[in-house]
Amino acid sequence: AKFLMVLGNGHSWWWSILLLGDTGHRPHLLSITTCRNLYITGVRWENSPMYHMWLRDVINTTVENLVIDVDVYSQKAMAVNLPTYPLNTDGIDPSGKNITIRNVEITCHDDPIAVKPCHDGICKYSNCTQDILAENVTAYLGTGLVIGTVPVNANVYCVRNVTFRDSVVHYPYKGMYIKTNPGIEGRGIIDNIRYENILVTNALWWGIYIGPQQQQQPGNEGTGCSFGYPLPYTDCPTQPLVDISNIYFKDITLEGGLLSPGIVMCDPSNPCRNIVFENYKASSLTSFPFGADTLLCEYAEVYPPEICFQDWKRMRSFLYFALYMFVCLLLASCVVCYAPWAVCIVVMAICYVVVIQTQL
Repeated sequence: AKFLMVLGNGHSWWWSILLLGDTGHRPHLLSITTCRNLYITGVRWENSPMYHMWLRDVINTTVENLVIDVDVYSQKAMAVNLPTYPLNTDGIDPSGKNITIRNVEITCHDDPIAVKPCHDGICKYSNCTQDILAENVTAYLGTGLVIGTVPVNANVYCVRNVTFRDSVVHYPYKGMYIKTNPGIEGRGIIDNIRYENILVTNALWWGIYIGPQQQQQPGNEGTGCSFGYPLPYTDCPTQPLVDISNIYFKDITLEGGLLSPGIVMCDPSNPCRNIVFENYKASSLTSFPFGADTLLCEYAEVYPPEICFQDWKRMRSFLYFALYMFVCLLLASCVVCYAPWAVCIVVMAICYVVVIQTQL
């Protein structure tokens, strides 16, 4: 098929962020706000400085038969021949009502399709992003099929009635991703989200993730959950002000993931309600840390319940234990070069007692 090509020359922008920080002035390849009866087809979008297609507050919109590609190796606009990692190069980010996305191929290293929320203060056509269909999507190297990020607002940020179906996600950082953002005033709603007939292959992180946006970086920079969660000494504060309910996974296959299938993590004061899995299959290369086909579920009403890993508190204690013992082994290996074996045994024994008393 022949495509109209739109080239973003994003490499210089990405390098500028890495070297100088984000100035907040990166352009999007296509930005449309408050528009109706849109039809977009037959376009190849490449290397946007930021989002490739940002469709805000649109109604009765169809996007189909297009390609979005981010190439981190091609440095045609640069004097150096070095790859760089793109930042915030989402594929298609829609908000509004009655939107269909179909027959698209996206490689973007961020959110291939991220359905964004609406409320009365920012959207004319609907006070909630709703009635969205994305089908026949093929995505590579991104965070998959995404709802969010949904923050809180006095006008109530809202996403409901969204279906992703008949799609394949290859080598994702996350395959299916529903994410909230921190905030202390207002509310948010995520309701009636459906994933049907989805294949996720070789997930590099989580195949399924529902919870706070995992974008907190070292030094407490960023928002939401630590990149390292659930490893020891990482934090992942949940969002009690966003209601998450009626999330359906039907005919889902997760193949060859690096880790366990995923996480469903909600707030103890506002648990997720009615998260349903039907005909779900998963495999993992490592089964770490929750098993090959089970998910970590915290404060979530999940059916069937056996899909959830049941002994996470004990497993997390084991991770602490393993970390401490590793440090102790390193210490002992240093001591052995300068002290008798008896000293090493004493050091190991002290470490062991400390771990048992503080973690188990």
